[in-house]
Amino acid sequence: MTTVTNNAIEAWSNLTEKEQFYAIGVLACDAPELLERAAELARERTRELGL
Repeated sequence: MTTVTNNAIEAWSNLTEKEQFYAIGVLACDAPELLERAAELARERTRELGL
C-alpha cells in the first residue's frame, strides 16, 4: 500500500462511528463518483475473499 493509502486508512480509523457516517454523507454530496467506486471495490474484494 502507498503512504497515501495508509494515511487515509489511519485517518478513517481515528474517526468515531458518527464522524464516519457524516464523512460518507460528505462524500455522497461532494464526490459521489468516489463513494460509488469505493463501494464497488469493497463489494468486489469481499466477494474475492469470500467474506
